[in-house]
Amino acid sequence: MFHAVVFSPLQNRIIVDGVKEVVWLLSGNDNKIHLYREDKTRQTYYEDLSPSCFPEFSSLNSLVMWMDFFATSEYRITALGCKDGFVIVSSVKLPETTLQASWRIEHDGPISTVRLFQDSTLESMQNGFFSKTKNDDKIHLCVGNAIEVSVVYRDILNHGLELTNQELLPESSMYDCVVCSLIADIDMDGKNEVLLGTYGQELLVYKWEVEPGDNGSYKLYHKQMFPHPLLALSYMDIIGDGVKELLVLTTNGLHILQHDLTQVRDICLERMKWILRNIPAETLKEYIKVH
Repeated sequence: MFHAVVFSPLQNRIIVDGVKEVVWLLSGNDNKIHLYREDKTRQTYYEDLSPSCFPEFSSLNSLVMWMDFFATSEYRITALGCKDGFVIVSSVKLPETTLQASWRIEHDGPISTVRLFQDSTLESMQNGFFSKTKNDDKIHLCVGNAIEVSVVYRDILNHGLELTNQELLPESSMYDCVVCSLIADIDMDGKNEVLLGTYGQELLVYKWEVEPGDNGSYKLYHKQMFPHPLLALSYMDIIGDGVKELLVLTTNGLHILQHDLTQVRDICLERMKWILRNIPAETLKEYIKVH
């Protein structure tokens, strides 16, 4: 018997005998992550005790507060934030699910949130068609801390969790503890921003900027105060008009922040003009047929 950490369940996908399957991952105070699979014949869920699907969960020494995944057809990156301040990152080869590499580093204070992400949100073009594959883009890790300053580890596949590639997020320790995080392109410039929600009622937005003569750093791009502590963040099209909204959950309710539709229209028209100028009409017609 274990007591589940109810704020950190996560849905994930595994491949069993060549078939994709949705599973649930739940962290418990027994320092384990429990895997639950669906029994479709009985219409219920059962715990799978086999470590074969997630070998990176086999040797945990602390309660996992938050977990995040980044997967391609060839590998899966797993990031775990622990109560004792440890951050653990693992690389697993797919579909064999063999552990290739693992890194860990200790912070002062519990890790409240971790997010794996890439800088660019743009689709690439291959043979005249748009493609969502961004295998060449570097993978970074945002680490939200309950006590000290939150950070981003840049290019973790090549540098692991080295301090030389740790970038601080300014003012992230000034508004009580960081409770939640989000990676989203909220200004629609094709580059992801890092968002932190704090118990001190402040929403912090950071942008990666490269100045002449340096390697880049995160700048506090925007901050907004709410009447109550923040609990969760999401960026999705909840209204159904094709434009995503920023959802901010606080201790007193849900706030929905919408884009200025005039700016959205201008951005849409500008990008449509670029497509018409740079992509042949026949290629566009073929792309529309495929999708």
